[in-house]
Amino acid sequence: MKQIYYVIQTLLRGRGSNIIKIVSLGLALTMSILLFARVAFEQSYDTCYRDPDRIYQLFSIFTINGERGEPGELNLPPVAGAVLENFPQEVEAAVCVCKYMAFGPLYNGSVRFKDYTVMADSLFFQTLGIEVLKGDPLHELQQKDVVFLSDRLARKMFGDEDPIGKVISYDKQLQLTVKGVYAALPENSTINPEAVISIVSAWSRDWAENSWEGGDSFFQYIRFRPGVKVDVEKFNARLEAVIQNYLPQDGKDNSSYTSIVKPLRDVYRGDDAVRRM
Repeated sequence: MKQIYYVIQTLLRGRGSNIIKIVSLGLALTMSILLFARVAFEQSYDTCYRDPDRIYQLFSIFTINGERGEPGELNLPPVAGAVLENFPQEVEAAVCVCKYMAFGPLYNGSVRFKDYTVMADSLFFQTLGIEVLKGDPLHELQQKDVVFLSDRLARKMFGDEDPIGKVISYDKQLQLTVKGVYAALPENSTINPEAVISIVSAWSRDWAENSWEGGDSFFQYIRFRPGVKVDVEKFNARLEAVIQNYLPQDGKDNSSYTSIVKPLRDVYRGDDAVRRM
């Protein structure tokens, strides 16, 4: 009993310092929780995709006057298709994605939606492993003026109505028909658009060059087949040989071009800012 009495007296005499200690402890715990939450957020980056370890990103390397540049995320438009065509035993799917041609807003009538939108080909969802809830992207995204919406954006635009068959506008330039809905992606993912427009909508209007001679403005990804053990160095050496077969021969004396692949999750985690954090 005396010990309890002494403890109570000590607490009462030092209640000012006790409040400071409790506040300090609370702040420390709060900061620890926030830090651990941030680490968990970063470490789970891109795990929203199906089998993310099978997804690799394509990078371009330009050599000009003998100086080899650093790998860049923007590629010539036909590269992804060439990879899929030349590595059928290893590669299951490949996709070409354009962001700059889809910067404009979407409209449902006069209501404006400035949500993140991309243009992509018909293998977008298969390559990245994104769940499609309605529609057939393999067929529909081969058609021009077609759009797939995330379920999140579909609810914003149409509420409880079925969005399939609805017509919306891209930047008041294109009339797009909604042909599908897919599961919305979280913030901690490399590419998480709210709408995917068929890239043939741009090709059919000559909005950008679609050749080996220019137009290096495209993000591209490939998915390896299940069970394939990827030796990145050997694959990149084979890929370089394949790319050379497609490049125009004119003007190759002073410059050259090749592509390499990197595991998608390593691209983000290898960023200097992320590594420092």
